[in-house]
Amino acid sequence: MKFNLGIVFIFLLSSCSIKNYNSIENLKELHNHQNPDKLIFLNKKNFNPSKKIFKKINGKITNDFVYIFSWVNHLPIAGTKHFKALIYDKNSKEVFYVNNTFEDSKTILFSKNVKNFKEEKLILKCYNNGIIDSLLILKPRFVSSEIGASYYIFDSNEKKVYFLSNFTLVGDN
Repeated sequence: MKFNLGIVFIFLLSSCSIKNYNSIENLKELHNHQNPDKLIFLNKKNFNPSKKIFKKINGKITNDFVYIFSWVNHLPIAGTKHFKALIYDKNSKEVFYVNNTFEDSKTILFSKNVKNFKEEKLILKCYNNGIIDSLLILKPRFVSSEIGASYYIFDSNEKKVYFLSNFTLVGDN
């Protein structure tokens, strides 16, 4: 009997991570269908960090969260698997900073070094203050689409998706 209860408990915990990941995937698919000129790509070359992130964060967030994801730009090298992500649980107000490294793309790290997440923190602040539109209307600082990163912002409960293209911060602020 204890064995069966353990299996049920493990299943319930893993179903939350699958549900949260599926929520993001469903929002992405809907966004891509409605906005073919602003496609969101959460995987590259058979590497899907979002799925791994939600599996690792299993049980630590509720179903009401904001997920901010971006691929790190390494000019002139294109198509790297280096990413940064921020997950904000709207109920607990807890923030998770997640990334990998250029050298080791498969290892998912939950970072304490938040200074590497300046853009994500600003995006979250604007989102929480209801002024995300002020970032969305900004013109890119550079003409090339290869300069700056694109950020994908998902709100699981509100069922909203935002695409912030070629966003860069200049200077320390």
